[in-house]
Amino acid sequence: MIGEEGFVEVSESDRWPDGRVKYPRPLITYRHGGEDEYEAITIYTNKKRLLAASLLYVPAALRERVEAEVQIGLSPHRHSYLSEAAMRSTPQWLPCRDAAEASKSLRSVADMYQRLGRPWLNALRQPVAFAQEVREGSFILAALAYETAGDVAVARQYYEKAASRFEDVSERTGGILQSPQLWNDILYVSEKIGWRPKLVDEIEAKIAAGKPD
Repeated sequence: MIGEEGFVEVSESDRWPDGRVKYPRPLITYRHGGEDEYEAITIYTNKKRLLAASLLYVPAALRERVEAEVQIGLSPHRHSYLSEAAMRSTPQWLPCRDAAEASKSLRSVADMYQRLGRPWLNALRQPVAFAQEVREGSFILAALAYETAGDVAVARQYYEKAASRFEDVSERTGGILQSPQLWNDILYVSEKIGWRPKLVDEIEAKIAAGKPD
């Protein structure tokens, strides 16, 4: 249904506590596949009454990590948005100010999906292709993806990048010890590559004590 604030009516769950609408805002996600391996297309809208579409492929071997990234609003892929010419890292916004525009734009999305999205998703079923398409900066997912693809040397490079970033953040802000949601990742990287900075000892001490600061 076309509402006053975009492609569909805005529910209370789509608003911040002060009443502002969350943008860009996912309107609907279509998922295809099983519980462990699946693909999805999500339609978004923004304040200008435009819509865009992104794709997601979740391989069974990496489902837990990919879903963790999605849950915090990150795409695991370098290029996840549909456009007329190619998959890309930023949305191609299409008009949806009324029902006629929305219908036309959704037909465009369907065409882009068939021409570009479907082949892209099929390619990602190859472990090496998935690894190469992991979003820049998602070091642990990239490491896991290259391990799945059998390239242990490249996987180690990404684990080392993750370790370097953890150390850098810890030195600059000191906030990691107050961020227990990161501890499992840090300890995992430590175990994978034998990385043992003071930070790891401090985290293990806090876990043993049963509480963060």
